[in-house]
Amino acid sequence: MSDDGFNGSTVLWADADQTPLVSISYDASVAEADVTGAADTEHTFEPGIPDESLEWEIVGTTTLAIGDEAVPTVAWNDGGSLGTFTNAVVVGVRAGGGEGGAKTTVISIRPTAA
Repeated sequence: MSDDGFNGSTVLWADADQTPLVSISYDASVAEADVTGAADTEHTFEPGIPDESLEWEIVGTTTLAIGDEAVPTVAWNDGGSLGTFTNAVVVGVRAGGGEGGAKTTVISIRPTAA
């Protein structure tokens, strides 16, 4: 079995295990800062401030609400920790389900000042 699979990955929010965990999604991007000068022959860019977010999906409902803050800990099965922020805030809670399936909840967080 490959070490880069999802199974075995975990998310902790304020040291509480988020289970049963269905999925984790991490996203990071930056704005482009144009640092082109008069002597440059082509545009030159530097990365701006990172814009990160993390979402996870669990089976069932959650007691988490928009505005809740804590330290998230993400342990990917491959040993990575993308999405583990110094402090984060819940910015979205989305519940859903379908006929014959389980009710699930998606929690979205973004980094915030501690």
